[in-house]
Amino acid sequence: MAPALESPRPPYPSARAGQDRAQVWVQITLYSLVAALVVFAIALPLPGPRRTSALAERRYLELSLTLAEIRAVLADFRADHGVWPGQGRDGRGDPALLDDQLALPTDAGGAVLDAAEARATGSATRGPYRVGGVPANPVNGLASVRFLRADEPWPATGDGRTGWIYRPASGEIRANLPGRAFPAAPRYVDL
Repeated sequence: MAPALESPRPPYPSARAGQDRAQVWVQITLYSLVAALVVFAIALPLPGPRRTSALAERRYLELSLTLAEIRAVLADFRADHGVWPGQGRDGRGDPALLDDQLALPTDAGGAVLDAAEARATGSATRGPYRVGGVPANPVNGLASVRFLRADEPWPATGDGRTGWIYRPASGEIRANLPGRAFPAAPRYVDL
């Protein structure tokens, strides 16, 4: 029999082993790059005008969402009771009543019930419509409400002394703030 031929060179390492090592180094490099970018983005404050613009847009968006929420709550109360909340039995607006009617259970007529009355009436109770009652205006932080009579015109501008302006005769509510969030936005009182 003929002797087996031996290769004069040692065998090459597997190509797969080299690819695995390269892939690990690429992954480590990418993870390090992503981590560095995240740290850089967190540590880098926005420049003055961009930061101011971003904060203005945030306040505008928060105010718009809060107004949408409170308008939905007012509409739910009206759907259940046939009247807008915040009106006393004589039909006049009462700010304390508005907060109670939203935060506490009410009867079919819209009168606020205490805990014992709510348990006694059971399924006849409605609400509470919003935990905490009237929300705070996210721009000025006030949850107080300025009431307008049915014949009183809307103010041309907000004065910022209360969080909201509300007309219980129509259920319309607006932010009581002067100015606007940024130049292209509508005035706060027109939202």
